[in-house]
Amino acid sequence: MSTMANYWADRGETISLITMDSTDSDFYPLDHRVHRIPLDLLRKSSFQLEALRNNVLRIKQLRKSICNEQPEVIISFQSAMNVLVLLATWGLSIPIIVSERVDPRQHQIGWAWDRLRRLCYPRAAAVVVQSSEVQEWMAEQVPRQKISVIPNPVLALDISQGNLTHCLPKLFVMAMGRLVPQKGFDLLIKSFALVASQRPGWSLVIVGEGAEKESLENLARQHGIDGRVHLIGRTNNPGAVMARASLFVLSSRYEGFPNALCEAMSSGLPVISFDCPSGPRDIIQNERDGVLVQANSVAELAGAMARLMDDDAERQRLGQGALGITKRFSLPNVMELWSDVIADVIPKKTMFLTSKVKSS
Repeated sequence: MSTMANYWADRGETISLITMDSTDSDFYPLDHRVHRIPLDLLRKSSFQLEALRNNVLRIKQLRKSICNEQPEVIISFQSAMNVLVLLATWGLSIPIIVSERVDPRQHQIGWAWDRLRRLCYPRAAAVVVQSSEVQEWMAEQVPRQKISVIPNPVLALDISQGNLTHCLPKLFVMAMGRLVPQKGFDLLIKSFALVASQRPGWSLVIVGEGAEKESLENLARQHGIDGRVHLIGRTNNPGAVMARASLFVLSSRYEGFPNALCEAMSSGLPVISFDCPSGPRDIIQNERDGVLVQANSVAELAGAMARLMDDDAERQRLGQGALGITKRFSLPNVMELWSDVIADVIPKKTMFLTSKVKSS
């Protein structure tokens, strides 16, 4: 969303960005011309009545902010936020574009939110998903003509190593993401354990933070590879790690449209990914610019890793092919798709020059 806001701000659009959180958690850079509105209402509820009260407050604050901004179109990301925005704009004549950023078939949001999503999404002017698989699922809930498939743009990463504070191994497999069950790092560690003994020069480096860090460290210890599995935390310069890596693996149980995979490919890294729902199949052209293996299969992932770890030429071939992703999913190409969706919901207005785009 920050990428989209920055892109439009740079082209003279009036952009506001609302989040439920405060600015304390902001990680990605935002153009100074974007009007940043942090509601600071992202807090956990202890019981159902408190949750209801908190969400009513969020809806009221959202509606107030939206009315103050007077946008011509609203773009909202993520299921719960989408529902809140649709409720907050009830009765307002503002077209709402909602977007699912993960596979809703796999990502459980609870029965109440799911029910609200089914009730509210038909009110949206358009629904954006990130893969053809999710499009089919969404077509059961909203008219197909409202649904568009738009991938994430692939941006070139800074691969300079000036800000790299970690001491990295000489030869390593890289993975990146939040340390949560969805990302499947437990499966990756088990796969690495199967091939590590015969490849003593290789290590595994995982970039990211999350609640599973301790359990993942314990898992590596149980398999006797704790000295070769490095959980280095979050970094502001993942490109520097990618510049040193020899192989990238996406081990997710499910995805939406995995940015980390795209970034690795744009850096010229050979990649292996589970063929999980959804995203990798729309990104990797199997054996041309990466390798897809059966979802959640520790044995198949280990086999693919072993094959590429042992074959420098194959890694170079796949890495060279991976660079083509920067053209397939370039920022101008992706943003043109977004502009088309906006033009469809406000057809009588010119997107550039006259519209005020608000991202929520």
